[in-house]
Amino acid sequence: MGEKVTLDKIADKSVFEQKYRYKNKIGDHAEGKIRQRKYVVESLCRDFSDKKATALALRIMNCSASQKCNQPFCPMCRHKKQELFAKYVIDKFGSVSADKLRLLTILHSVHYNPLDINSDLIKKLRKDMDNLFDKIQLYADDNIRFIGAFEIDAIAGDEELSDRKVNTLSALGYDKNAKSACFLLHFHAVMYLPSFQNPKYDIEREIRKYYNGSHQVDFTDLHKDKTHDENLHNMATYMLKFRLQHSKSVASDDDEKQFTRTQYSSLYSYSIAKSVVMAVDRCGGFQGLITRRLK
Repeated sequence: MGEKVTLDKIADKSVFEQKYRYKNKIGDHAEGKIRQRKYVVESLCRDFSDKKATALALRIMNCSASQKCNQPFCPMCRHKKQELFAKYVIDKFGSVSADKLRLLTILHSVHYNPLDINSDLIKKLRKDMDNLFDKIQLYADDNIRFIGAFEIDAIAGDEELSDRKVNTLSALGYDKNAKSACFLLHFHAVMYLPSFQNPKYDIEREIRKYYNGSHQVDFTDLHKDKTHDENLHNMATYMLKFRLQHSKSVASDDDEKQFTRTQYSSLYSYSIAKSVVMAVDRCGGFQGLITRRLK
């Protein structure tokens, strides 16, 4: 283990010249992940009087094999958690037919004050989902099951959004005339679709009736050009990606236009990045954001 990082070392930037000890253990795009770690710490340390932010920065910088920080924006801890999470998802759904599984996305709410995104809000949204699925379960022949995680995306005040996205987000609290950044709290899950006593019962329709905003709910089939385990692995790691870049959905090159993919562009500004990192921490990190229903 190297010498412990201090705020003084962060302040004079010397700590960033140190080689990251986990470079060979964090999978693909290691250099990019290391740059993100540096960027996270810099965003948290713009104001050294913010004790919570600087304490989080120090935990990330002092992460070691013997004392892991277990922070979503630490590349080593995130990579390890993604792989464990993927194994868990494959264990639970690896034997389930692909036509019974979907990647479920629910857009929950837009917030201009990032402090509003915290563990209490996650608990409320989780309870809302439980109530909905308890009602749907009454009509199902077997158990509704899913494994997912909440995620926070940031939208800059000057970001140009499509008319469709403006329409979707406006129902969730977005103000197209506001000039400040906002934060979209949403949810992704691998979901098992059970059979129902009434074969005409449509679970996707029922979920959309509850979350009834335009394009608020999305169901995506597994990709046909990947194996079952590859699909589950990719969905699991996607749910725990914790990116700090602006994103947009673009059409795929698939002939059937069945899929869309997410394209990432510029990094969040330091202030936006800090808001997202601290919101994730307030929500409880990995354990606070991961949500499951497997009964």
